[in-house]
Amino acid sequence: MPDIASGWKLLESGDRVESALLDVDLRGVKVFSLARALRQRGIPIVFATGYGVEAVPEHWRSCPRLEKPFDAKALGTCSGGPCARGRRRRCELPRRRRWRNPPRS
Repeated sequence: MPDIASGWKLLESGDRVESALLDVDLRGVKVFSLARALRQRGIPIVFATGYGVEAVPEHWRSCPRLEKPFDAKALGTCSGGPCARGRRRRCELPRRRRWRNPPRS
């Protein structure tokens, strides 16, 4: 998908989505809201980034990640291999932060 809107359209279309390789930053838009929706539907995801681990928020770092540039072997290991099927590393949904005492405005 060239942009996040296309990803949302595909997800909402009802078409079968077996897994997703998400570039962390699509044309200046972060993909984490789409990633959350995919994970809530049980769809395995792999993040791709050229910026290193710090480009992925800490609560998403349990997800498989490919650093760009990557080759076909690395992509095959994640997209068709055990991490895509959830056998190697399960990508947990981040928990929403809750304040013990809500901040005052």
